[in-house]
Amino acid sequence: EIFRDHQEISSAAMGAIGMNCKRCDNEEDPFSCGDVSFRREEEKTLLERLEGRWVRKDGQEMGEVIGAQGMLRWSKAFQDWESCLEEAGVSRIRLKMKHTGQIHEGQVYLDPVRIHWSDGEIWFLDAS
Repeated sequence: EIFRDHQEISSAAMGAIGMNCKRCDNEEDPFSCGDVSFRREEEKTLLERLEGRWVRKDGQEMGEVIGAQGMLRWSKAFQDWESCLEEAGVSRIRLKMKHTGQIHEGQVYLDPVRIHWSDGEIWFLDAS
């Protein structure tokens, strides 16, 4: 395999060399299914950069961000509900609770990656 670090290959380059998305096998648009794992970090949206499992400051698992779908899937402790996520400006996101209609805004910080929510909670991206 010529390319070992797929983070360095753009969507256009993947299509040009005939490299397909591993999830959907689409040659025309390798990312049509939402798989962003091959894109460079600077090409990702804020929500895509937040993908992964999140824990609250006290260690409580909160859920998983699926950024390409604009969704937070809550952990089992929160009944596996799904909530909508959207970008709300530079380094800001908005979470809409489907079951209650409540809206929370969060400020995103780096190093370590964390979100400070409008209700006072602080979540960290689980690096494990």
